[in-house]
Amino acid sequence: MDKQHADNLIALVDLENRIRVELVKIRDTTHTCVEAVEHGDTDRLDSILQERQICMDRVDHYRSETGRMVPVSKQEAASDPEWHAFEQAATANRRLLEEIVELDRKVRQLAEQWSLDIRVLMKGIQTRRHIQAYERETPPDSLYIDIRG
Repeated sequence: MDKQHADNLIALVDLENRIRVELVKIRDTTHTCVEAVEHGDTDRLDSILQERQICMDRVDHYRSETGRMVPVSKQEAASDPEWHAFEQAATANRRLLEEIVELDRKVRQLAEQWSLDIRVLMKGIQTRRHIQAYERETPPDSLYIDIRG
């Protein structure tokens, strides 16, 4: 793999790590939403949901950065140690997204029980879109490398 591709792979790993930081914040704020709904503390929900939305917007931004990728042979990339870091980061992010989707379901169920209007938490659909993006953008036979010229 040439130096440009190796550098781009390092940048891709960095983006995945940035995404993970935001996903952890989303997971944590969603846990807080669950607690707030369970305790009927709807006053806190607005600020929690705003914080969560900011994190979701950052994830969208980082995902758009990875959206300008072209396939490169996985075999070629596999010789680079950064490839393994990328695989680990992407796998960890998928797991976090799946956990967030489950938490979103729990909040929606609780909201229905309490007859609350938690419109913003319907962003779970957006979370599922991120999972689908990972599946599309990291097929098993290729790696996507940024070509920034």
